[in-house]
Amino acid sequence: MSRGGLGCVATAVESLTGSRIRFAAQISFQGVIELSTAVGGVPICFTGPIDDPRSGLSIPSAGTFDLSGEQALALLRSRHGVGDGSDLARISTQQVFLSSLARTLRARATLADPVRLYAIADTASRTMVLSTDLADPGTLASLATTVAGIPVETMALVTYPYLPHGNRVVPDKAAATTLFGLIAADQPLHLDASHTGRGATTAQPTPTTPRAPAAPARSGGGPSTSGGPAPTSPTASSLPKNVDGQNADQATCVVPA
Repeated sequence: MSRGGLGCVATAVESLTGSRIRFAAQISFQGVIELSTAVGGVPICFTGPIDDPRSGLSIPSAGTFDLSGEQALALLRSRHGVGDGSDLARISTQQVFLSSLARTLRARATLADPVRLYAIADTASRTMVLSTDLADPGTLASLATTVAGIPVETMALVTYPYLPHGNRVVPDKAAATTLFGLIAADQPLHLDASHTGRGATTAQPTPTTPRAPAAPARSGGGPSTSGGPAPTSPTASSLPKNVDGQNADQATCVVPA
C-alpha cells in the first residue's frame, strides 16, 4: 500500500491467489464508522469482557452486543485485546464481524430494500477509495443485489494458509494452491468448527442485549481474505488442515486476550 497504493495491493493479491481482482476498495477509519452505523449496527458475541485501551474496544461482559460507529472500528483494529494478541487473532475477529454482518444484512432484508441499499452505497462511495469500475453507487447497489441472492452458508471467510517460521509465519504456498484452486472452480468451502482461528470460537455464551459503550479508537488494523461463494450448499471439501476461518452462517464469538 505504501509503495504503490490500492492498485499495487490488488496486483499482490492476484499474485498470491492466482485470481483476477476486478474490483478493489480501500476504506478509511471514518468509513468503517459511517458504514457500520448505516447498516444499523452488527451483533457481535464475546466470551468475556475486553478492555483494550490501544484500540478503544470496551466490552463489559460476556454476551452479544450491537457494535456500530467507533466501537465497530475498535473491534476491527483490536489486536492486543483478542486471542493471543497477534495479527492472526485480529484477522479471525474480523471474520466474526464480517460473517455476522452478512447474516444481519440478510435477516434485516437490507440488500432487498432499494432505499436503504442506495443510502449504504452512497456512504461507501463517499468514504472509500474505489477502483474505477466500482466508483458508482449504482454499480455498488447492483453488486449488492447480486449478493442478496447468495445463501450465507456458501460464503466463506478464510485466512491465507501459513506455516510457522521461528517467531513469525510464512505463506504456505502448497496449501494456498489447493485453497484457491477450489475457489476458482466454485467448489464449496466447508470450514471446520475447530479451525475458527486464534481470536474466535464457536462456543456461545448466554446472550445479553446492551449496546457496547462508544470509545475512541487508536490502533492499526489487519487484513482478511474472503473466499468466493459457491453455487451449492457447502459439503466437506478437501481443504488443507491449516486453513482457518468460517462460513458466514456459523455463529462465532470473539475470544478476549
